[in-house]
This record gives sequence, structure tokens and C-alpha cells, in this order.
Amino acid sequence: MKDFKKKKKKIVDYYKNKLIDKKILHQRITRNSIHSYQSFCVLLNNRNSIRKKLRQKGIESQVGYYALNKLKCYKNIKNVSFSENLEESEQAAKKSLCLPLYHELTIKNQDYVV
Repeated sequence: MKDFKKKKKKIVDYYKNKLIDKKILHQRITRNSIHSYQSFCVLLNNRNSIRKKLRQKGIESQVGYYALNKLKCYKNIKNVSFSENLEESEQAAKKSLCLPLYHELTIKNQDYVV
């Protein structure tokens, strides 16, 4: 499991380095935390058009975050309420995109994604 996680960390680090010049926001890993490297999300103002372009290139991506207050499954549940202002959650839901991340992802394929 350690080797698996090390491989995924290297992939994430490579993405971060490739995205520096593009000034794209991505998830931060805080000091003294443990990350599973299950996903690598970025925030994009034009997420849907980027996702469409990736799909046209044969690259699958996923929405990175869903605003719970917008999900239908929470609308009619008793004792579940949301604060009035969830603007940051809603913006994250509109902009987040998970890039491909699996332990056998090659640098060549990452370059193709970015």
C-alpha cells in the first residue's frame, strides 16, 4: 500500500508542477495531515468546456465536488437544513474538476491531460 500511495503522490506532485504556470488552483495538503491521493481536483472558471475538451481527447474526468444544498436527495429529508449562504460551496461545485489519477498513470499521459 505504501508503494501505491508513493506512486500517486508523485503523480500529484507532477500535476502541481505542470499547473504552476497556468495559475490553476488545486487542493492543498495541510501540514501534519495524511492524504489518500484518491483524487486530484482543480478549480476552473470554465470547467464544463474544459471537461468537454478532455472528453473529446478521450480523457475522462469527474466533477470534483457537489454542493449538498443543491442535491435533490436532501430536499425532503426532515431535520436537514442548510444555512442561507453557501456561496463558496456552490462556487466550488461549479468549478471543481478531478483530473485522472491512478497509480499507473504515466508522465506522457499526464502531459496529454494538461
